[in-house]
Amino acid sequence: MKRHLAFCLAVVLFTTAIYSETPAPPSEEKAKADLRSHWNKKYKGETIESIESGGEPVILEKTDAKGKVVETKYKIPFIVVSKKGSAKTKFEAGANYILSKSNQWNFSEVGVGNVEKMAGGDQAAPAKPKVKEIILKALNDKYSGEYTFSDLKIDDGEFGSSGERFWYRYQGDMKRKSADGSSSTCNDSDFTIQKQNSSADWTVDITSLGRGCY
Repeated sequence: MKRHLAFCLAVVLFTTAIYSETPAPPSEEKAKADLRSHWNKKYKGETIESIESGGEPVILEKTDAKGKVVETKYKIPFIVVSKKGSAKTKFEAGANYILSKSNQWNFSEVGVGNVEKMAGGDQAAPAKPKVKEIILKALNDKYSGEYTFSDLKIDDGEFGSSGERFWYRYQGDMKRKSADGSSSTCNDSDFTIQKQNSSADWTVDITSLGRGCY
């Protein structure tokens, strides 16, 4: 009986030792707080507006030539929106932790992935019906007497800026009718609406009429 109890105790101690080798990872809330603190110290004048989960955390192990693990990292991914002045940026960011020799997860850095510019308050795009109206007017004015364009369908647009100038690039499909009455469908058409500054009027750059309408 004593031998059986001793064996059970040994199993319990062995199991506990295994599961206590790696400490509990940092929580998502702690990672968010660490990310904000790091960002505020490194990028003065830039504030984080939102932090959302970017997927499941992962463990990354670095090994030496013999295959021995020499570094263990824990990465918690997020989607972050930051703001500086009127400019907003959306990007992927990972709060990274390193497992120390004292068996603790220590915050190490913020890794940044894909970056996407976002429009500021005075750089918002018109509502989609208005965008279609602007583009179709530009097309029908340019090709007046030759073609008539209609039934334009576009995506949500991609924002870009340079200095005061900013723009939205759209892709989509539309109908084209020739002066002789023949019709065709234009696929993957490409347009850009832009402003030289926030108080200027929208102008349209017709990059491509698309397949079927070259």
